[in-house]
Amino acid sequence: MKQVISCYWAIYFNDSLQMIRKINTYTKTYSSQDVSELTVSKNNSPMYYLQLKILIALIFISIFNPLIAQDFPADWLNLPESNEYSPTLSYDGRTMIFESDRSGHWKLYEVKKQAGEKWSKPRYITEINDVIDRRKFIGGSFISYDGNYLFFTTDAKGGQGGMDIWMSERNGSRWSPPAPLEGKINTIHYEGFPSLSPDGKTLYFMRDTKIGDPTDKGRFYVFTAQKNEDGTWDEAGLMDGPINAYPVECPRILPDGQSMVFASKRPDSVGGFDLYIIRKNENQSWDLPQSMNQLNSLADENCFTTDAEGSRYFFTRSAMTQDDIYFAEMTREEEQLATIRLLGRVYNAATSELLPATVTLSNKDNQKNLQVLQVSNGTFKTYLERGIDISMEASCTGFLANSIDINLKSPELNLDDSTRQRMSLSELMEEIALDEKDAEKMEKYLRLNQESNEKMLKEYTNTLFLNDVKEKGTKGKNLKEREALKKEVELVKEENIKLKEDAELLHLEAVTGMYEILYRNLDNYRVEGVENISQPALFQEQEAQNDWKAGQVYRDKQYASSSTKRFEEFRTTAYNYEESALRKIYLAYEYYFQYLNFNKNEISRDIYLTPLKVDVVVVLQNINFDLNKYELREDAMTELNQVLELLYENPDIRLEISAHTDDIGSEDYNSKLSQQRADAVVAYLVSKNIDQNRLEGKGYGFRKPLVPNDSEYNRFLNRRVEFKVIE
Repeated sequence: MKQVISCYWAIYFNDSLQMIRKINTYTKTYSSQDVSELTVSKNNSPMYYLQLKILIALIFISIFNPLIAQDFPADWLNLPESNEYSPTLSYDGRTMIFESDRSGHWKLYEVKKQAGEKWSKPRYITEINDVIDRRKFIGGSFISYDGNYLFFTTDAKGGQGGMDIWMSERNGSRWSPPAPLEGKINTIHYEGFPSLSPDGKTLYFMRDTKIGDPTDKGRFYVFTAQKNEDGTWDEAGLMDGPINAYPVECPRILPDGQSMVFASKRPDSVGGFDLYIIRKNENQSWDLPQSMNQLNSLADENCFTTDAEGSRYFFTRSAMTQDDIYFAEMTREEEQLATIRLLGRVYNAATSELLPATVTLSNKDNQKNLQVLQVSNGTFKTYLERGIDISMEASCTGFLANSIDINLKSPELNLDDSTRQRMSLSELMEEIALDEKDAEKMEKYLRLNQESNEKMLKEYTNTLFLNDVKEKGTKGKNLKEREALKKEVELVKEENIKLKEDAELLHLEAVTGMYEILYRNLDNYRVEGVENISQPALFQEQEAQNDWKAGQVYRDKQYASSSTKRFEEFRTTAYNYEESALRKIYLAYEYYFQYLNFNKNEISRDIYLTPLKVDVVVVLQNINFDLNKYELREDAMTELNQVLELLYENPDIRLEISAHTDDIGSEDYNSKLSQQRADAVVAYLVSKNIDQNRLEGKGYGFRKPLVPNDSEYNRFLNRRVEFKVIE
């Protein structure tokens, strides 16, 4: 590997090397880590001796400077007798295409990353280079983020002007015969060095033109164009924002679709052309450019590229008359440039078939839309910026919209347990990978757990009935009605005994099996060496073990006191400890998953939409109220706006909006409070131009629990707002 280039001294070192190269006074047989390997053929030139002295002095000086940018890690890529320029990297970082004049003309070459830091030798892209007149320029290329298209710049015949943008489509391991872009991109002006947004809808490129100012002598500006449904391009327009205030070259939109790196000569430039980054703000307009000082030098830097992981940057550095490709390691402060590829699928929840839908990705913190995708076949691929928590919503006519969260904030920098959403078991099972044997067992335990919950809920509902009979008595009923009620009470009591026994047996088998599998598989996900991940996660693991042991103690007490009044007390306590142990295991997984997902290059998420039909009930997540209050909070707006969209898109449906409480407090108080909360939701929807006749608000108090009100977590689940399609 060549000498590390660092700070400003390093570029003088590089200049000296390049000048000696161009004088052809030496043969390059050296390793820059050992000056003794540099052999030179003297020509008695005063310039030679001067350059050699500077070279030796600056090699010495550069040893003591910080390491910033390095020559490409393959000796055969940057050749001393040729120029290498304009690298473009595939999304996964495994393929790089660059231009070089090593054949005597500027042409495209392709390299593949192999094991470790090894790269394949450059492949001359015959299927493009030899289709076009060999004397013509071919360069300024860009690989689309889906890997399917290669855009490049050429003055080949068949275009509109001196330089035009052409495109080739991937065909297996090769590229299809190239052709000029269709539409209104290419003109009589210079168009080149394109880059395509991750969604494939916006093309950015540079054009040499005048913009109408009489004092403008003409220079490069950044233009953008939008893609039409038929695949052609609209007429290009000058890119908005401050980017075009000064001469600019080689715009590269990054994998997040929200950031761009370009080269420009500006008042704060270090050398000639420097690299700058510009980002979209929350209003989707471009902020002021920021110099990438860690990469810029007294030379010219240009043609920046990076992969989704963003661990390295690649760019061109031009010193004297030599162009080479350099790379630099990403710093911690630059992680926002890195992205994660999201593979998504939208399913019909009733049939498990893929479903065409509209998918909206928004910033959870400010509810700003980041991307809106039209998914025609149920599958999609896009790119998400690290450091932002995302809400992904899918909608389709005739179906209820659904949303899931994708947390991409760095767990090392932002990990606050008080604000975290505890994973449900179903969410956990979507991420955990079990072997075939454990997967079969877990499927069985999940089924048993569901059966147990259903029996417990039935037993709880029966108990509410018995309490209601006990409170109201038989006043107002005739003899026949009283006898029928007495008989029903006895049957319900017998049923409850059976339900309780069966539910407990099912629960014990399910929870014991799930705990054992989940705890054992934690070995596959633990994160070592990151204290603010591993410490809280391990704490949850230890707490889970403690709760599990406590649950077993109370189970023993329960069985030992089966004939005493404390049997039910011990049974409930054991159940609560067991459920707590499982939830803490979920939380330990969530810590690990957040860290592991953040460090992945690719994640996948499935989302299911329920067909819109009568009696379908949907729980509205994140509709929370302050204690004993019924005023809507700001954090409820996102969910309520989804209901609005459903009502707008389906003007013939009617909804029942129902509010539910836990069992703390009297029935009358909870019924009144829940009715007020349901009415508050209805009032909000009506204020947004929804006809009052399409809505019916009902407060059920604690009469319709989802789960028994026998733990704080279950009470949390029962405090909810739902809607049901009634017409």
